[in-house]
Amino acid sequence: MAVPTGFKYAALFKKHLSFNPDTPVIRYDIEELMQFFGDCLEMFKAEPTLLKVPIPVHVVGDIHGQYEDLHRIFGAVLSKSSSARFLFLGDLVDRGAASLQCLVAVLVRKMAHPNKYYLVRGNHEALSINVSYGFFDELKNRFEVQTARELMKKIGRMYAWIPLAAIINKKIFCVHGGIGPNISCLDDFDNVQRPLKSTSGNNFAQDILWSDPKADLMGTAPNTNRTTSIFYGPDEAERVCGVLGVDCIIRAHQVVQKGYDFPFHNKKVITLFSAPGYQTEPFTNDGAIAIVKNNEQTDRMEIKFQRFEPIQNAFGSTFKNMADDLTILESTDESMLKSEEDLDPKKAKTPEKPKEGVVCQDCQAKEAEKESKEFEKPKEEPKPRTRSPRSLRSQDSLNSSCSR
Repeated sequence: MAVPTGFKYAALFKKHLSFNPDTPVIRYDIEELMQFFGDCLEMFKAEPTLLKVPIPVHVVGDIHGQYEDLHRIFGAVLSKSSSARFLFLGDLVDRGAASLQCLVAVLVRKMAHPNKYYLVRGNHEALSINVSYGFFDELKNRFEVQTARELMKKIGRMYAWIPLAAIINKKIFCVHGGIGPNISCLDDFDNVQRPLKSTSGNNFAQDILWSDPKADLMGTAPNTNRTTSIFYGPDEAERVCGVLGVDCIIRAHQVVQKGYDFPFHNKKVITLFSAPGYQTEPFTNDGAIAIVKNNEQTDRMEIKFQRFEPIQNAFGSTFKNMADDLTILESTDESMLKSEEDLDPKKAKTPEKPKEGVVCQDCQAKEAEKESKEFEKPKEEPKPRTRSPRSLRSQDSLNSSCSR
């Protein structure tokens, strides 16, 4: 996809056009980044809370900082059509080692081609979640600590304006997490007040970002895995599809072995996860994207899936913690990014900085203890990752209940 003539961030766009294994780490001008994320805030501010997306479109689930895998998706799609359309379901950041590059790569494309790139918010598009799950640590490894704090705040303010959901061709409802009992009609999304810095106390938005399907449940129940939001059963999915006038729901938020999954027998919900090799136990997962288009022979809308196997040592694949996310970490307070050094610059120390793009575990541990005392850090240690040889799986041609 070409860079538009006169595009303000043409140089930034070109840095992210492709992945170069010889120089995987992209270096940034901090002033340009600050201005860019400020302009992204204004871009999202101009969009509705519920996006309307035409077909054909390629739907992408969680990426989680896996920059090389993001470019594998771009390459597989754009090699067939340079004008392809994308809808990202959030969670571009955290856990992986290249969150900043993933975020900028998607946002600079969206800014350059607003009718080809769409993004809805995930639960990791939240400042306080980034403090605990890796993105803030990554920024501190790239920049001076104070600069990292200011950049994190800038990004956090942008998050608050990102749309919450999308509807594809009036028939497929797309969110990051899922649904909830407070959804009664499409107009509900117009009533969401943005900026939405936190979902605390907003059950409608919290369910959109955090809820999970549960096959053996009727109705809804508290989500005991995440200690927030709800589980919803197949009957609740049927109800929401009915009141919204859609055929099915595509959501992300949970790793699944093939990269996509139908959690209910009625196939009203599709889970889509696009970060291959995100976990290794109890299974090593593929990533997948969903291709929504009109079948010219039947003149019906259909969904197909393209799977991506893990590749060895993919850049950005290092993760921090595999525990379920906990919204008890979520807060509207930016004081988590303040420390003694903020109040008295004379007390600031200049630690030895690791090579840019490389995660320093000792530095992370020390900074996390000092910077985030009011947040409970996950206790579980990550297990080493293993990866299978480079491979791209062919498309799985599956019609779903969304076929029309």
